[in-house]
Amino acid sequence: MLNSGILPSDARISDRGELEIAVTKANGFLRGLYTDFGLVLFTEGDPYTPNDLPAKLLAKDLRKRGIKIGSGKLIPFGVLSLEENGNSAYGGVFRLNEKVSKDNVLDLANFNWDSLKNEGLACADFGRNENWGSDDRDLGISSGYGRVVVVSGEATSQKILSRYSGNYQAERDKKFAEAEKEYQERIASLRVK
Repeated sequence: MLNSGILPSDARISDRGELEIAVTKANGFLRGLYTDFGLVLFTEGDPYTPNDLPAKLLAKDLRKRGIKIGSGKLIPFGVLSLEENGNSAYGGVFRLNEKVSKDNVLDLANFNWDSLKNEGLACADFGRNENWGSDDRDLGISSGYGRVVVVSGEATSQKILSRYSGNYQAERDKKFAEAEKEYQERIASLRVK
């Protein structure tokens, strides 16, 4: 989502604190769905081979910024960027971006969790059964009942989609007009006078 171009420039994926508020205030919010809101790094490296390189690189990035893993860190998606990496089983890795600070990479102990791994790297999610967890080792997994919650200046996701659809339609119309112009020029050049 962050790299898709679908989200407006002022939008971001919500963090754990914002989700806690939404779940508390809106009865049934995300019921039957799950939402990912970040990554949890428990240890430098991961015995699950596909996650080993991403875990090591995130740990290295945290060290460079003076952030110790300790008993585990919650890293919100908003401070992550994707980087292509041919050595990764996923084809890419997460790297910390310029928005990262000690104030937004938080200790796991700051939150109540229903399930946690004890090593490596995992997605942090609010589950279908309304539980807070980070125990799924598959970083690239997704399904039809998965969501991300977007925080934006826009009032609704429909406005976001309408804007994206409008931009796409304008781009498509421009390309059609260019193709039609080229077609007409070629037809004209074939005419014998």
